[in-house]
Formats: sequence, structure tokens, C-alpha cells
Amino acid sequence: MVDDLGNKEIMGANIQYWMDRTGKTATQLIDDLNFKKSTFYGWLNAVSYPRIDKIEMMANYFGVQKSELVERRTIEPTSASPLDLGSLAISDEWDEYVSSNGRPLTDHDKKLLRAMFGDGE
Repeated sequence: MVDDLGNKEIMGANIQYWMDRTGKTATQLIDDLNFKKSTFYGWLNAVSYPRIDKIEMMANYFGVQKSELVERRTIEPTSASPLDLGSLAISDEWDEYVSSNGRPLTDHDKKLLRAMFGDGE
């Protein structure tokens, strides 16, 4: 999306999303890509915007297209039918459908949700 290009907030959110998705910390990314700490945190906190070569480095690091970092992320519905929380609670598919504030659920979160919607185990 043309309006998204150069949007610092979208970039920061996407960097955080891909860090969470790949289990990478800011320290790991900074060390692995040899970024300055203050510069990277500027991108992550939507204070500044990276140059295209840095965007390309991060995209390669995460194994995604550059557009995954610069464009607004949209969530595609997985089906037209409602999600059955009782069935989901007893499955191992939580991470595909549910997050906690944009981050993967912890084992503790899953245990609580299973107790609320599943068989309690």
C-alpha cells in the first residue's frame, strides 16, 4: 500500500511481529545483523525509519518479503464459520488463532484457556 510506505508505526509493529513470530529478541537481531542498538530501537519504537538496505537485511533475516515489513498487516479470516473455542481448547492449534496482545500464548495462558473452554486438563 502506497500510504504505508515510510510509516514508522507500521514498520515498528511489523519488526516486533516478526521478532515474536521467529522467537528472536532485539539483542539477537542487533548482534546478528550488526545494527547499532539505538538505531534499531528507533525503528522498533517508531522514532525513525530504516533505509532500504536495512529493510532488506531484516527481511532476509526473517525469511520474508520486504513488503512484510513495510506494509500494514491484515488478518485474513481462516473460515466463514465461527471458531469453536471448546474444540480449540483441546487442540494444539492455539497459536494459529489466538494471541495475547500480539504475542504467542504462554503455556500458562493455554492452561487457563483450556480450563475455561475445554475439558480443564
